[in-house]
Amino acid sequence: MTISLSQRTAVRPAPMNKDQAADSIHPNSESMSVSLPPNARQQLFNGGEVGPIEQIRVSTERIVRLNGILFDLDPQNLRGGPLLPALSPDPESFFEQCVQRWLANHPLLQHLEVRASGTGLHAILWLDPPVEFADDAERTRWCSIVKVVQAVLPTDPLAPGITATTRALGSVNTKNGQEVRRIKEGHSASPADVIALQEEMCASPFRTLFQVLTGAERMSPCPFCDQETLVALDHVGKCYGCGKVTFERLCSELFQSAKSMEG
Repeated sequence: MTISLSQRTAVRPAPMNKDQAADSIHPNSESMSVSLPPNARQQLFNGGEVGPIEQIRVSTERIVRLNGILFDLDPQNLRGGPLLPALSPDPESFFEQCVQRWLANHPLLQHLEVRASGTGLHAILWLDPPVEFADDAERTRWCSIVKVVQAVLPTDPLAPGITATTRALGSVNTKNGQEVRRIKEGHSASPADVIALQEEMCASPFRTLFQVLTGAERMSPCPFCDQETLVALDHVGKCYGCGKVTFERLCSELFQSAKSMEG
């Protein structure tokens, strides 16, 4: 059976054995029993269905289980500089020169699977066991947890949280004709690990993000004034040249301006 775009039918992942599930709880392109339409998406929630986005996306209140967390990394939205050196528009070069180093700087981020999604990368933290939402309060709590955790990498702050979908392996991104492929294997993490990262980000957001980006707690010269040394504290950075650097300023330094991104 082949799925055509006109059918617009979502497919469920093929079942996996226990050993497969231990390393990665998601379906891969080789395990699908049907060919995929272009731009096929994969749910990171509920049943993990794969198909056209208009067929598999759901509203927040319809999500009852969270299987994974998406980090959408697009070099076209990022600003090259001291904090983001060697930024490349090519997805694989972007991974090798930037993202691979970021993931190595935090133990939980080393679990992420990374897919070349077309113009950028989709990094996925798979959860084992998945988080089951017993009620609206638990779902709302995890909406907050996911948004905080996503900020540990320079992901688009407007990207969706628990409703996010990833591009399906083996599907073609029609924006550039590239097939979605995995460039780093992933390993699942527990919900407790995710909560620990959320607590770390809340307790020391500046220090955590700065360490992920640079692998250190200080940078000389300062990436903001290019003169003194910037020291990363829990909530702010300190520099004798430019004074106090807020977490918001650190984040804004990573992204192109809204005007540049629109162009």
